[in-house]
Amino acid sequence: MVNDVVRLMDHLGIKKSIIIGYSMGGSIGMKMLTEHPDRIRMAVIGGSLGFTKYESEHMRCHYLDRTF
Repeated sequence: MVNDVVRLMDHLGIKKSIIIGYSMGGSIGMKMLTEHPDRIRMAVIGGSLGFTKYESEHMRCHYLDRTF
């Protein structure tokens, strides 16, 4: 779904965006922050899934480093 957002932004000529996501949208926003940080001006994330037991410590650090 992240690629869909990026393609839509490209189609609309949006270089950077403010992402506001709740629940699944928050998860997409977090993934965008890690995969396309250059496309995000700022993000507001709420009620999204946290880290699962299947995610490695490395990935958690990657998310936190990009987020904070």
